[in-house]
Amino acid sequence: MTNLRFNILILFSILTFKVLSQDSEKFDLNFSLSQTQIMLGNTDSAKTLLLSCIELNPKSSASNYSLAYIYYNESDYFNAMTYAEKAVEIKQDNLWYLRLLNDLYIKTNSYD
Repeated sequence: MTNLRFNILILFSILTFKVLSQDSEKFDLNFSLSQTQIMLGNTDSAKTLLLSCIELNPKSSASNYSLAYIYYNESDYFNAMTYAEKAVEIKQDNLWYLRLLNDLYIKTNSYD
């Protein structure tokens, strides 16, 4: 019985690793594709890819920042602020994230 439990535990660990590895690879691919779409000016595609990245890894400060920056350039300050605040929350010492958030506070008169 102990061998069976051990084998089930090993099988579960292998399957979990494969799923996590696939998610990581999917995240990397989607993030890279999102940056390409940004460079090509396809912001709708980039937003879709970045949202997928955030779903796969909510702690991705780069995905949140990139999405915030797209919204900022589209003058959608509400959505930009949402994602900029998440990026800063995740990585508080990034000057680019802080600068974007500061610009958003100025644009929206949100000085609190």
